[in-house]
Amino acid sequence: MRSRVRQGFTLIELLVVIAIIAILASILFPVFAKAREKARQTTCTSQVRQLATAIQMYTQDNGSRYPGIKWNTAIETYAGSQKIFFCPSDAANDKNAPISYGYSGLLVRTDDSTGVNNTGVNEAQIKAPTEVGAIADATPSRPWADGGGLIGGGGLVDPTSTAANNAVELDPRHNGVIIGFCDGHAKFFPGKQANLKDISYGPGRAFYQAVGLGMVQNFGGGIQKVAYGTPASTVISIGGDYATMPVVMAAAEVWAGYGGKWYSRGFKGSGDYLNGTGATFADFRRAAASTHYVWGVADGTADTGAAQLAVARDAFVFIVSKNCKINYAGISGTDFDTSTGALATIFNDATYKGYSANVYQAYTMDKWSGSRSYAINIAGLGGIGTQAVTVTDDLDMVEKVAADPYGVGYCSAAFADIDKVTILDLNGKIFPNQNPKYRWLVPDAPTSTPGEFEYPLIRTLKVQMAGNGGTDSSANTTFSFGLRDAEFKNAPLFRATSYWIP
Repeated sequence: MRSRVRQGFTLIELLVVIAIIAILASILFPVFAKAREKARQTTCTSQVRQLATAIQMYTQDNGSRYPGIKWNTAIETYAGSQKIFFCPSDAANDKNAPISYGYSGLLVRTDDSTGVNNTGVNEAQIKAPTEVGAIADATPSRPWADGGGLIGGGGLVDPTSTAANNAVELDPRHNGVIIGFCDGHAKFFPGKQANLKDISYGPGRAFYQAVGLGMVQNFGGGIQKVAYGTPASTVISIGGDYATMPVVMAAAEVWAGYGGKWYSRGFKGSGDYLNGTGATFADFRRAAASTHYVWGVADGTADTGAAQLAVARDAFVFIVSKNCKINYAGISGTDFDTSTGALATIFNDATYKGYSANVYQAYTMDKWSGSRSYAINIAGLGGIGTQAVTVTDDLDMVEKVAADPYGVGYCSAAFADIDKVTILDLNGKIFPNQNPKYRWLVPDAPTSTPGEFEYPLIRTLKVQMAGNGGTDSSANTTFSFGLRDAEFKNAPLFRATSYWIP
């Protein structure tokens, strides 16, 4: 009986098997990679949550003060291990004990610009702890010995250098950013591009726009060190239009961090006075209880003789409630497309001037406000009715309009919280923008740099500084250094929704 000889695989069969394995590998390896990255993201989220909790614990044990610049060493004991400061998706393996996360510069006091005091804001200054970020994915990663970096932490001359500049940026290393908030919870925000000027971008709101939206009261946050030198002993009086308030207050807090003294006369309007020729100007001098004052200007008023310094450009917008029910004179109840002419018709129409039930309610700043003057000039709103409701400032404007489905108002876009109000389209531009990355910005004029974006209405914010007789004193001159400093203008305030360097 002949025995049967078992044959091996033929070459063709072997190639087929190899091809099948290769196909399966090409299908499964990306799946495995995604699963591995998802696991890393989960680990990172857990670590961020632990660090946010550690920050809370430190704050409770230290007089309700958040950590300062040396936040990593401050919370190390509460965190339990240096290992949780390193994200498994971070490629910074060439550093000794690298820190993958950044701490919010908005939580650091200006008098801790060198990290000596290591004190942050008071817990009471955080008005919306569920929305204000404390810690997040950041780059470049920093070695432990260099200290943790600050998101929005001052001038970014060279963020990769080893100089005394610990500013870092948000890093969407997980195809999104993981944020630990001041109340201790952590959340993942998807998106590869961090557009900080989009007010609907969660990480931008949490770390940059939080000041303008009133969620945290620390206008000097993120400003490390500016060229003040030694402030004069003179007390500076500050005040002016509410739109300039964040800029002037930020400078005042840095001034105080260097030992200067100041007090506020309020930001509710500029008043007026007559000069020698009978012309009417904003009365900056009325606010000067001392001989030196710094006064914000939010419109194009003429120079009163004292020095005016352009410190920023501001987006100015008209707003309605998110629940708006107005459908009149060019405003659509669905997309709110309108124009400055249509707005003028609404405010000035003889029938509907002021309040008329189920038509609209006009809201306006007080009559001396630079914001009100600007609104009147650009939209021809000279006939705003006597029954229009007067508000105290931009934040009050947003709250009043948001609560009134028949309300129409205006404010600085830095305060126009899109969770509460809708910003109207002006001059025929598509607004909000249909590009989700730039939802709250519109393309710039065709003659400008391609790809630039703007709000429909831009105004220049100025600061009026004077001493005796309308001339600059040494104190005012020193104060103005801060407003001109490059690091001051690279702080979160100028990188938020609507403030631009002029």
